[in-house]
Amino acid sequence: YSWPLRTNDCRGGSLVVGCSSSSILHTRATERKLQNSLSLLSLTIDKRSMTHIEQEKRTVRQMVEIYCYGKKHTAKGLCEECSALLDYAYQRLDHCKFGEEKPTCKKCPIHCYKPEMKEKIREAMRYAGPRMIWYHPVAAIKHLLREIVK
Repeated sequence: YSWPLRTNDCRGGSLVVGCSSSSILHTRATERKLQNSLSLLSLTIDKRSMTHIEQEKRTVRQMVEIYCYGKKHTAKGLCEECSALLDYAYQRLDHCKFGEEKPTCKKCPIHCYKPEMKEKIREAMRYAGPRMIWYHPVAAIKHLLREIVK
């Protein structure tokens, strides 16, 4: 969004008679802050409209990233093993028979993971779970609340 150019103010981005360069810079800084606020607002709205499965996917991704980084598998991104684990977890979440009523994995009556993948995700969650409060505090609290409620 760009401000309309008026002859009696400094909002156009061009020098206008009677405007100092500091007021133009101030106006541009204010405009950037407004744009950043609007983009943050849209991100917040998008997060609120996420389905339960999408939230679970985001939480699992965050946990696997913490695990992979913490175990120093790679310097950046996910290693091949952790990437395969994350893909498998996404596949399981996509095919969950409970859908939007899905409890957390710990409380789920059906264990849909293969035994070796179940052990890998358990190891990743045991490592990342306590660290989630430092890296993603809101997601950690939401996950704990879902575990208590469901």
